[in-house]
Amino acid sequence: MTSKQAAEKILAAALADMGAQHREGQDRMCRAIATAIEERRHLIVQAGTGTGKSLGYLAPLVADARQGRRAIISTATIALQRQLMDKDIPVVLRAAASNGGSAPAVALLKGWSNYVCVRRLGAGEESEDDTLFSAAGQAEPATSPLGREILAIREWAAQSPDGDRDNLPSDVSDRAWAHASISARECPGDSCPFAAECFPRRARKRAQEADIVVTNHALLGVDAMGTSRILGSYDTVVVDEAHELADRVRQAVTASVWGAHVSALAVRVRQATKQPVDDLAEAGDALAQALDRAPVGLLETLPSDVATSLSAIAHACARLISDIPQGKEASDGDRVSRTQLGELVAAIDATLNAGSVGQAVWISEGADDRRYLNAAPIDIGGHLANGLLPERSAIFTSATLALGGSFQPVAAQLGLPLADAGWDGIDVGSPFSYAKQGISYVAAHLPAPTRSGLSAEAAEELLALATASGGGMLGLFSSRRAVSEAAEALRESGLTVLVQGEGPLPALVERFRQERDSCLLGTLSLWQGVDVPGPSCRLVVIDRVPFPRPDDPLIEARCQAAKARNANPFMEVSLTHAALRLAQGVGRLIRSHEDHGVVAILDSRVETKRYGGFLQRTLPPMWPSRDRQVVLAALKRLSIGLTS
Repeated sequence: MTSKQAAEKILAAALADMGAQHREGQDRMCRAIATAIEERRHLIVQAGTGTGKSLGYLAPLVADARQGRRAIISTATIALQRQLMDKDIPVVLRAAASNGGSAPAVALLKGWSNYVCVRRLGAGEESEDDTLFSAAGQAEPATSPLGREILAIREWAAQSPDGDRDNLPSDVSDRAWAHASISARECPGDSCPFAAECFPRRARKRAQEADIVVTNHALLGVDAMGTSRILGSYDTVVVDEAHELADRVRQAVTASVWGAHVSALAVRVRQATKQPVDDLAEAGDALAQALDRAPVGLLETLPSDVATSLSAIAHACARLISDIPQGKEASDGDRVSRTQLGELVAAIDATLNAGSVGQAVWISEGADDRRYLNAAPIDIGGHLANGLLPERSAIFTSATLALGGSFQPVAAQLGLPLADAGWDGIDVGSPFSYAKQGISYVAAHLPAPTRSGLSAEAAEELLALATASGGGMLGLFSSRRAVSEAAEALRESGLTVLVQGEGPLPALVERFRQERDSCLLGTLSLWQGVDVPGPSCRLVVIDRVPFPRPDDPLIEARCQAAKARNANPFMEVSLTHAALRLAQGVGRLIRSHEDHGVVAILDSRVETKRYGGFLQRTLPPMWPSRDRQVVLAALKRLSIGLTS
């Protein structure tokens, strides 16, 4: 039996187990992935909502794992990881077992701080407020809310098999979790007396021994671009939610240096090692002052005083690393200090050598009014081509990967044209009948939008659409000001309005799901991941094409790099970014076979500008209309049908 045949049998058994019907797109996806794995080629698979892409790639992965080959599955969101581990993978493993043979071992791996630190939580390691740990260790419940949370974490951790925060029976605050976990750079390693009980170490061990590992884009990127292989060797990687990979990897490997961090590190090193740190602390203060004098934004060259401060910090770190004991003589504090000093030196190297290694360097200002010096790769594709793609088959899948009707823009971002192995791209479609279920409306009569919020004409159009629909609207906006103006207009009309930021987002989404006629408004974080099938989301309104901010340092650096290659920066960077985000936003409307409604885009440029065709070819193929009265009448009929 070939791998393709084995994968098809496993998929058929899984669908039978679920009582589900075969889907043509899912079958095509399964066969194409099995072929790509067998031929060691790379593959892009655009699989629309409702295709069942998880089973489409799990069946060939499990079939291949039974041949002794190892696979990684990477996702952008925890929600998809949960779906895979709790629902989809158990179904496929049962299906594989029904066809005879052993089931492959599967493990989930997250970042270090997602797991409880046994030493910190159990031993009461000193923290900013030592009494909190004392309270958590008492037999009686702590009186403060934070103390009660820490106590609950400790009681749960004593019984937990994995120490994974997401398996807590109730949610806890980030502040409480910070008292129960540490980052990898804070871990003393093998010398820790609790090393055998360490949850993140055990998770990594399970992952390295597993046949299939589910992880996230950040860990995948760090593994592919770093010198240490967290995930071990593997033969196949499936990147789900692949449209997020480049940005997530870039975020994960961005290096940041700021004065207060250096000063705080100096204090920690002095306390842990008793070494003199005056030179490091003084250099940190000098960096903070130099950054305060420097301009915010992308840097062509480092200001001389910033570069001087960085060199002084690196020199002080090198001296400390040399003086701090190592080997058997080193204490836990020595080991952690050496690690953290080494990471600071690496971050400084990334900024000082930015030009030679293709890094963008910029200064940002945080909400705390501190200045930060940042460095990140301009071209992630080259790094992925060198670290992720060689000697294995890479499968990239998402509902949105063909931009402007072509896979080339995304393929370039992923480094596929640079890979030795060939690559293919397929669109397996969607089981939904978009042209019958949805209307795509562009308000071509409106003036072109500005960045100053909603125009009076756009606000009037929004109100007319929401009124005709009787609510049930998801409003996706490009700025907080536009959200505020839209909320004010809708509330004056008597509609129930839920606004991002006025409560926890999951609670707002759940209320929107339950209340058929409410309106949920928000900015870019709502443009993807919101899954509300049914009549509660029958109208999606988008105020403008989500072009990136032109003053975003990374966007600016990527545009400069494109121009240097004689490419079109707008087409290569800004338009592809906008097309991807716009398609994700439009995709919030049709989430099931029963969904019907309207997507309304209040940006006339989609119709009037030459690049509008590129954007429209990226979107799901709904029935297009530019007639305002036709759309309002359709929304009214839909609203009346819900109440009759």
